[in-house]
Amino acid sequence: MATQPVVREDTAAKWRSVTPRITQLLSMLPASMLLDGLSPIEAAEVLKSAHSRAIGKNELLFMQGRPSGHLMLVEYGLLKLTQCSANGTEAILWLSGAGDVVGICGVLNHGNHSCSARVLVSCRALVWDREKVQRILAETPQIRKNMARILSLQLSELEERFREVSTENVERRVALALLRVVHQIGNDCIAGIEVPLLREELAQLAGTTIFSVSRLISRWSANGIVASKRNAVLVLDPARLSAVC
Repeated sequence: MATQPVVREDTAAKWRSVTPRITQLLSMLPASMLLDGLSPIEAAEVLKSAHSRAIGKNELLFMQGRPSGHLMLVEYGLLKLTQCSANGTEAILWLSGAGDVVGICGVLNHGNHSCSARVLVSCRALVWDREKVQRILAETPQIRKNMARILSLQLSELEERFREVSTENVERRVALALLRVVHQIGNDCIAGIEVPLLREELAQLAGTTIFSVSRLISRWSANGIVASKRNAVLVLDPARLSAVC
């Protein structure tokens, strides 16, 4: 019992050190998997150790093969993570939006980036350097568990997409890819759900050509399933798109 007042005072002191900015972040990022299992004070301490960075559209955050050293948590906006083959052909690995974490493998393995990251929609991210990440991992072991879970889910998605490329026809692959990104990065609007992707990017996700995607989008548009917009696809009827699968 004698130590309880000290604990309460320490907790109160930590809450007093939480700025309005951190309080806002805690309300904005409640679903971020990086913060799963943390108390509000633990989450606030983790967020306080980062610096915030605004990133413009088309900016390259890091490049495949270059040394890595930062962990990023996206506040808002959209990034694409890609790998390039020896002949320069690009494939999209991930699309990362609000609450997503970028750069886990690099800070854990002290190696080079296995992919490149470019901004699709102007964003802001919280950034930790490798030294701060190592300190956080030592002080808050739950963060390491959360990182492992994130990597496990990413691997599961890659396995699923590999199976789709190997076993499904093009129409089903494109429909599955579009539904996946609807749930990941879709923006609700009056007419439906807007996905801020070019047809070329959707083709990369589905493992097909831009010509095949354009043909399918035109057919689905005629049937009232989707509508084509500049730099985006508007899903008008998710249920009918699911039926394609």
